Order: sequence, then structure tokens, then C-alpha cells
Amino acid sequence: MPMEKDSIQKDLAEIDESLARIGAYRDGLGDGRVLVRAEGWMEGERKHFRRDPLIGMEAALFYLPCALIICAEIAMLYDVMLGIGLHALVIAALIYGVSAVHSREDSAPNVLRHRLHDASNLLKALMLLPLIRIFGFTLPLVLFRQVYWPMIVSVPLLVSVWMLARSLKITLKDVGLTGGSWGPQMAIALSGIVIGFAEYLVLKPAPLINYLTPETVIVPALIQLAFTGFSEELIFRGLVQNFATRLFGAFDGIAYAAVLFTVMHVGFNSMPELSFVLAAALFYGIMYYKTGKLSGVIFSHGIANVVLFLVAPFVL
Repeated sequence: MPMEKDSIQKDLAEIDESLARIGAYRDGLGDGRVLVRAEGWMEGERKHFRRDPLIGMEAALFYLPCALIICAEIAMLYDVMLGIGLHALVIAALIYGVSAVHSREDSAPNVLRHRLHDASNLLKALMLLPLIRIFGFTLPLVLFRQVYWPMIVSVPLLVSVWMLARSLKITLKDVGLTGGSWGPQMAIALSGIVIGFAEYLVLKPAPLINYLTPETVIVPALIQLAFTGFSEELIFRGLVQNFATRLFGAFDGIAYAAVLFTVMHVGFNSMPELSFVLAAALFYGIMYYKTGKLSGVIFSHGIANVVLFLVAPFVL
């Protein structure tokens, strides 16, 4: 019993001491002492932030890739070989950027190294964008029917994605290619029907097939679903947006990937089409960010292309 009494008294003393600390903190907050200490800490953080080696680099990462790819895409409207050459230079510039980021990692504080790592990963993912054009204009596509072009271009592109994913140790779970609740993903996928018809009213492209029959539409539709929607969403949402949101934050990261996706459609040479593509890309980016799953936007993108190039030209 005496031991229990001593233990209780000791506990009560500790409680009294804790209450005294809380009271002192409250009093300090009231007369400004705690606020002075907090302001001093914040000023120290601001000074550290000004020394952050990523301040200028983040701005460069945000604007320069878009500017370089826009130049290359516009050049392709007038001279394909010049555009391809500029896209190759974009890859070289991104390689230099990766090297510059790695050179800063060793001297950077530990708190910044993960951000530098994300910056490096983003630059590596951006190298896939020029490859879309390089593969699209250097492979012998004229030897095949146009409906097979997305599949032919996507094969080496997906090999490049696989090699990048292996080097960065990215898993299917990391990009959202895993199971989950299929209800929301099905709703997102079906939105592709509306997007496809709406885009046709804006762009009105020629159909990829001569007649709309089950025999003529099934293979091109599978190609659009399995290759175009899958490869583009995997690159722009699964990789670029993923790394961009880690580095720039959710809002800027989604917008960043959407703008880059829109830039890659400059070849349509139509401002209404570019505006529509930007809106669709923002929708896909938000849906991917909210659900964390890629399947819905992949199928929506593929279905939209099926409607745009195979169905709408014969229905509308």
C-alpha cells in the first residue's frame, strides 16, 4: 500500500508539472513571448527557403519544357525534319537537366534531396514526349494502313516506358494500374462517349474506316483502346502528372501535365481543338488525382478516340 501511495503521488506531481508547463505556454502566448519565438523560427525558415537550390530550377522545369516542345511542334507544321531535329535537341536538353539536378543532390541538405530526386524523375519522364513524335515520323508507317499506325508507334514507346519504369523502380501500383472500386472508374470510362462526340463537333476529322460495320470497326477500336488511350494516359497522367504533383503540388502538377498534353496536339493547327484538348486533359488529370486509378481515364481516352475517328463521322 505505501508503494502504491508513493506511485500515485509521483503521478500527481508529474500531472501538476505538465499543467504548469501548459499554463506557462498560455501565458507566453498571451504576452507575445511564444509568438516572438515562432516568428524567429519562421524567419529562419524563410532564410533557408531563399537558399533553396530548387527555387530557380522549379521555374525552369515548369516553363522551359513547354516552350521547347511548342517550338518543336510548331516547326513540324512547316518542316518535319526540322521539327524532329528540335525534338532530338529537347531530349538532349533534358539529359543535361538530369545531370545538373544530380550534381546538386550531393551538396543539398537532406530535406531537399527528395525534391531533387522528384525533379530528376520528372525530367526523365519528359523525355518520352519527344519520342512520341520521333517514332511517329521516323517509323515506316506508310507501309501499313492508317488504322494500324497507333499500334506501330506505341510498341517502341511502351518499351521506352517500361525501361524508364524499371530504372526508376516504378511499380504498377505507383501509377494507379491496380484494382479497386470499378463503379467510379466505369463512370469515368463512359465519359469518353460524350468527349468523343463533342470533339468531333469541334475537329470533324476524316474517318479511319470506309464503312461503319462490326467487321470494319472492331480491330481499329481495339487498337485505339489498347494502344492510344493506354500509352498516352500512362505517360501524361501516370508518369508526368505523378512526378509534377510531387514537385509542384496538386493544382500546378495537374495543369502542367494538361498543358504538355495540349502542346502535343499543336499539329491540329486549330485553337478550338487545342482548347477542347486542354479541357479534356484537365478532366482526366483531376479524375486520376482524385481516384488514384488510371483505368478509368485510359478507357475514356480510348473510347473518345473510337467515337471521334470511327463512329461519329458516320453518325453525325
